[in-house]
Amino acid sequence: MNMNIDLRDPIATDADVFYEHQADPVACRVAHFESRTQEEFIQHWQTITSREDVKIATIDSDGVVVGNLVSWQQDKQRFIGFWLGQSYWGKGVASLALELFVQLLPRPLFAYVHTSNIASQRVLENCGFMLCTHVACENEQELLFRLD
Repeated sequence: MNMNIDLRDPIATDADVFYEHQADPVACRVAHFESRTQEEFIQHWQTITSREDVKIATIDSDGVVVGNLVSWQQDKQRFIGFWLGQSYWGKGVASLALELFVQLLPRPLFAYVHTSNIASQRVLENCGFMLCTHVACENEQELLFRLD
């Protein structure tokens, strides 16, 4: 499937779509992420959008919000994350969007992915990220990837 993908600064109404994406029970299960309530999500969104170190991009396809990318500083390292609506999975959207996003950021970049989230691991690998290590956290295993 050929999709037109653009990255743009988020606008206020994008947060409603991002909330719905992170509330999807299938997506939460795949990402091993506990969904936030709408109130919690709005508070989180206000917090991250006010931080100087956070960079956020909306993934737009012909005027439709399909997901988002975020980058932040943590322990003197820059991390990235991404989240797409389920109807856009498996179409190359995440890889293309991440490839565009990482061009805007200083290196090295890091990303955590749950060991069972093979699709997100492949997205990172498609964009040149290399597996660094396994990390135990809260009775689960995550993988740490790095892009130099």
